[in-house]
Amino acid sequence: METIKISILILIIISVIFSTLAFVLTIFKKKKDADLSIRNSYPYEYYMNMNEKKRTIIYTIICVNMLVSSLATFLALYGLKSAFSLLVAIMFVLAIITFSLGFITPLSKTKTHIILIISSFLLYMSVNIMLAFIKVIEGTIYYGTDFNLTISIILGVCGFISLLSFFNPKLKNWAKLEKSEDNGTTFYIKPKVNYLALYEWIYYILFELSILLISINALINPSII
Repeated sequence: METIKISILILIIISVIFSTLAFVLTIFKKKKDADLSIRNSYPYEYYMNMNEKKRTIIYTIICVNMLVSSLATFLALYGLKSAFSLLVAIMFVLAIITFSLGFITPLSKTKTHIILIISSFLLYMSVNIMLAFIKVIEGTIYYGTDFNLTISIILGVCGFISLLSFFNPKLKNWAKLEKSEDNGTTFYIKPKVNYLALYEWIYYILFELSILLISINALINPSII
């Protein structure tokens, strides 16, 4: 197997292991009495619920995975040898970096968190939609076999679903709490579903899925050396 493909294979194996490990440690290492759910709690809330040692370990895993995933994706797309694939590669690397940083940025830094997360969502959506048309736009690649049609369609579906997700009117209520009363006392609680928080968890999975598919395409592509 060619050097680039061996590198991509090693990198994607590390990426899958690290992303799974980070997710499992995040979800299952919270305190037992912590009222946290991926439906209404941001990733940083899980991290703030941990002691400093556990939090540092997960942050390190996420950052290493960010670098590994970025390199794997860049090699897999750059190997298609066209200006279009280079543009897509750069955009996807930026998407991975902004999402990873936004994922661990607390909402106490509201503007930073929102800018990073929304930027990563838009970049992810754009890249996947662009890859959906890589087989049909003349001049995007040099060889007709450079991108697997099935993988292109799956990426396109992910991209268009991401686009439709932005039309959810409840997404703008990410900062709102629900009013509740108990024995005449009024207090505010989290809604059952906070769509921005839920989206961050969903996109965590979608990112890894797209990275995996793009890497698989490179591994089965005979023209990438």
